[in-house]
Amino acid sequence: MQDQVFSKEEYPGLSASLVLVGLYPLLQLIIVMLMLGVMGVSSALSSETLEDVDLVAYASLVPCVALLALMRGHLMLNKQNSFREIGLRTPIMPVGEIIGWGLALSIAVLGFSTVYGLFFQESGQPELEQILRLARETDRGLSAFIIVGVVTVLGPIVEELIFRGYLQTALIKQTSPIIGIAASSVIFGAVHFNLSILPVLVFIGFALGYLYHKTGSIWPSIAFHILNNSFSVFLFFSYPELF
Repeated sequence: MQDQVFSKEEYPGLSASLVLVGLYPLLQLIIVMLMLGVMGVSSALSSETLEDVDLVAYASLVPCVALLALMRGHLMLNKQNSFREIGLRTPIMPVGEIIGWGLALSIAVLGFSTVYGLFFQESGQPELEQILRLARETDRGLSAFIIVGVVTVLGPIVEELIFRGYLQTALIKQTSPIIGIAASSVIFGAVHFNLSILPVLVFIGFALGYLYHKTGSIWPSIAFHILNNSFSVFLFFSYPELF
C-alpha cells in the first residue's frame, strides 16, 4: 500500500487514540444510563411523551460535542501541524479519482452487506432504529432534526476522527498500513457492540480506512461515512416497512 504523506513522529500517539476509543462508548453508556434514570426504564426510548423525544435528541449531542471538544483541545496543545497529522489536510489525489474510489468502495460495501444478509440473520441496530423511529414519529421538528443530524453528520465526523484520524494513523506509524487499517477496522466494528453485523461493520471500517490511506486525507472518508449513514436514514424514513 502507498504510504500516507504524514511525518514519522509519534503524534497523535497510540495511548491518546486508545483513550478516545474508550471514551466513545463510555460516554454513550453514561448518557443512556442517565436517560434511564430520568425517564424510567419503561418509558426510555419510547414515543409516549414528547418530553422524552426532546431528552433523547439533546442527550445524543453530548458525547459527540464532548469528544470533538476533547480532540480539539488535544490538537491545540500539540505541535502546529497536528491537525494535518490526523488527516485534516488536502487529499493527495484528484477529485475525480476520489469519487471513483468512493463509488467502487460503495459498491463493495453494498455487495458485501447484501451477501452477508442472505446467509446470516441480522438483528440490525435496534437501539439506533428506535431513536430514528422517535424522529420519524414526533411532531417536534427541532428534536427530529437534531437526532437525524447526529446520526448522519455529527456521528460520522466524530467516528472518522477517532478511528481513522487518530487510531489508524497511530497504528500505521507503529506497524504497517495493512495492519493499521485492519486493526482499526476491527476495533471500529467492536465498539458498536453488535455481533450480528460485526463483519459488515468491520468491512465498512476497512473501506473507510483504505479510502483515508489512499487519499491521504480524512475528508473523503468523512464524506463517504456521511453519505452511507444518510442513505440508510433515507431508507428508514422512506420505506419503514423494511425495518
